[in-house]
Amino acid sequence: MPFLEHDGVTRELVAGDTMVGAGSQAGWRLQTINLAPRHFTVTVAADGAVSVAPYGTQMVEVNGATLSGPHVLEHGDEIIAGAGIFVYLARIDAPGPRISHPVPVQTDASEPAPPAPPARAPAPVSTPVPAPDAAAPRRAPAARAYLVDLSTGLAYPLADDTVGIGRDAVNHIVLKDAATSRFHADVHRAPTGAYVFRSMGANGSTLNDTPAGRTPRPLADGDTIRIGGSSLTFTTTPPPGTRVVAPREVAPGPRAPQPTPIYRSDEPNTVPPPVEHFAQRKKLLVITAAILVAVVILVALWLLRGARH
Repeated sequence: MPFLEHDGVTRELVAGDTMVGAGSQAGWRLQTINLAPRHFTVTVAADGAVSVAPYGTQMVEVNGATLSGPHVLEHGDEIIAGAGIFVYLARIDAPGPRISHPVPVQTDASEPAPPAPPARAPAPVSTPVPAPDAAAPRRAPAARAYLVDLSTGLAYPLADDTVGIGRDAVNHIVLKDAATSRFHADVHRAPTGAYVFRSMGANGSTLNDTPAGRTPRPLADGDTIRIGGSSLTFTTTPPPGTRVVAPREVAPGPRAPQPTPIYRSDEPNTVPPPVEHFAQRKKLLVITAAILVAVVILVALWLLRGARH
């Protein structure tokens, strides 16, 4: 049986149509990735072929290409809807491309290790121990690597497990370029600590002037990623003269919960039933009654005229 995977959740696709969206009428309901109430449909035909189609005018991409109608899926295809990425698996025992032996990223040797907390003598029983200050700001963990845009002089810290790159404003790194897809690529951190680059845009990307394709590629210090007209350099130490982008200046990313402007109602994530406006019905009743009254008056006048003769 075929499967559809999203953020580590694998769902088996049953025969027929499966509606994916944020509304109550969706067969697979997701509420956190900017989906419309009914966003796209995955169809499993009788012969086993699986296809995807956008619902109505909703925007859906497969491997970075925007769909205008049904599209037959192949194993490993990625469906981008809203800010979510779905992976089609023809078989559960045939996973998509993976990095078997990623190269770990070396940390900056010049960065001092955090000092060990000093040992404290046990306080006397009679002396109350002060409670920690809850309002004290917590220092965010330092990023182990960066993507540097030399044209703007900005260094984007790779502090999250997955950093989205694209034209959409919810990405961590926003590239305002017509040749860049809304969700063009991402860099994620493997469990071993290595950073892996994955291209998803229709116009493709290059890694060290070599087409990156759609297979995840491990990154090494000094590698250059080109997306559209932008170049990003992967490094563990920002070069002099660049400014490290603060966390407050970075969007939460395409995989984080986002408010959706597509649909709003008093009851969220539901599709309201058709509403018949009472004012229109009342107007129709009044017009009908007026016509009946006019007919009755005309008939009465005609009868009175005949009676006089």
